[in-house]
Amino acid sequence: MKPRLLIAEDNADFALLLARKAKQEGWTVTCCSDGVELLAILPSVQEAALVLLDINMPNLDGIEVIRELNQSNSSQRFRFCMMTGGDHVNAVAARMIAKAGDLAICKSLFKPFSMDDFAVFLREQRRILAETGQ
Repeated sequence: MKPRLLIAEDNADFALLLARKAKQEGWTVTCCSDGVELLAILPSVQEAALVLLDINMPNLDGIEVIRELNQSNSSQRFRFCMMTGGDHVNAVAARMIAKAGDLAICKSLFKPFSMDDFAVFLREQRRILAETGQ
């Protein structure tokens, strides 16, 4: 079974680039343009999945998504990766909020990053998802 990746990223071109690379690495990919779309999709995802969550998005940003998820127990099968091209403090804040809610998180990605580095990251996360189911 292919691992599942959800990408919440408001830059459509960047989301497409990430999705294309992830598909080459054998992932099933779903893209969302903001946190509102992501929160709407999450309940329908039954398998363990990696969620790439952009910190700075319109409508509902990554930090707000994490806060919302902390209020529910529906995120137990997901691993979260914070992405930002902005201030690193926001990624650190999102990680702290996620940890407080016992969400499974992995290292943050700071834009720009190379597609080679992204492929290595995806391989590592695929292994972790297979081992832990989260």
